[in-house]
Amino acid sequence: MVKIEEKAKELRRIRMHLGFSMKEFAQLFSVNVNTYKKMETGERPFQKDFQERYDSFLADRFMLPTSKLEAKIDYLRIRLKTTDYKTIIDKLLQLGDKPFYKENKGRYAYKGLVSFSEINVYFSEDMNMGTLIEMAGKGCRAFEWYMVHEQGRDWESFLLSCYQYALAFTKTAEEADKFLKVTRFDIALDELYSTKGNYDLEKLKEKHDKGLLRTKSDRFRYVDGKMGKNSKGKSLYFGSIHSPIVLNFYEKDLEQADKLDVPVEFVHSEYGFKNRYEVRLMGDYSNSFVKKWIYEFDGYNLADKAVSLINDKIHVYKEIEGGLALDDEWYSLMGSYGSFQFQMYPKQYEVGIKEYRWYEQGGPSSTRKFLLELEKIRGGDNYSRIKNIDENVELSDKQKAILEYERQRVADEKESIVRRISATD
Repeated sequence: MVKIEEKAKELRRIRMHLGFSMKEFAQLFSVNVNTYKKMETGERPFQKDFQERYDSFLADRFMLPTSKLEAKIDYLRIRLKTTDYKTIIDKLLQLGDKPFYKENKGRYAYKGLVSFSEINVYFSEDMNMGTLIEMAGKGCRAFEWYMVHEQGRDWESFLLSCYQYALAFTKTAEEADKFLKVTRFDIALDELYSTKGNYDLEKLKEKHDKGLLRTKSDRFRYVDGKMGKNSKGKSLYFGSIHSPIVLNFYEKDLEQADKLDVPVEFVHSEYGFKNRYEVRLMGDYSNSFVKKWIYEFDGYNLADKAVSLINDKIHVYKEIEGGLALDDEWYSLMGSYGSFQFQMYPKQYEVGIKEYRWYEQGGPSSTRKFLLELEKIRGGDNYSRIKNIDENVELSDKQKAILEYERQRVADEKESIVRRISATD
């Protein structure tokens, strides 16, 4: 027989993972709140009727087909009060040998920007603004590749090195907190495509309209995404730009199909995407969350924490005779504590991929072909204006730097292959 203390501990863990207070959970299972508190603290055994409802809830949830959720860090911004951005690239990012190039633009009131592989470093002469590291999804994947394949570290060790750098740069912990701030931290939970079916995000919109979705967020917004016969997919937002936590759920497969101009079936087979559940942590909240993850959550699964944040913000119900119950389908996806995976998805920056895609999408490539055909028709003195343009065009300094980096990378790769072959002879 399972001990009362063990059952109580499991009950507390599940309640907290689902984001309910003791009072809310007691009301959900039609139990007096004081009685519930005693059951959860192990002061008394579970009541028979509560045990039956609780077991039924668990059984219903686990009987439903569930999709796999995989988590990744999908956006990161770190501000450091130093104007020495080159040292940040060299010491913290450990990318000093990469061709970061100055862009002719800034952002977030920063006048300077250098970038490489979708990893942006903004800088200012104003010490209060200092240096800002920014990585969106592609930048995070590229940085993971360098961490895994060249640096031998992961996100936790990188972020820890940032805090250690701040402590070394300042005299007190209070000064270090002012020196370094994580100003945004996004965790993306991808629900992978399943032939058995996936959660339909339209149901959340319907439940919200019927009062069966209750949220602590200050704002809810629904975007259909339809454009004629095509669709970028549905999106649901919980929270505003001023909220410390913003949730964004959307149909990742349709978004990618529209972006890449490919059938949604290709996205399913090639990338495995269906829905994405984003948890965006902003401002002071993102900073305190990351510090707790690094210093307090020893061995903590970031994916479980992201799901807990979702469950804390929204509660999803279904109507039953005599009242409400937790929605089985939603919590079969979001309710299984410990079953979510946080992983790194390293992807090396591929030189030329954006340029090839832009060229293939018809503008420059079709225009070039048209002009070549036009020159064939006109004939004449064999003068080719296209050939003349090609011979006289000049690459930008940024393009030259990237090509030199790629030239050296390929040479090093070939040399490594030759050494391995020689070693086996």
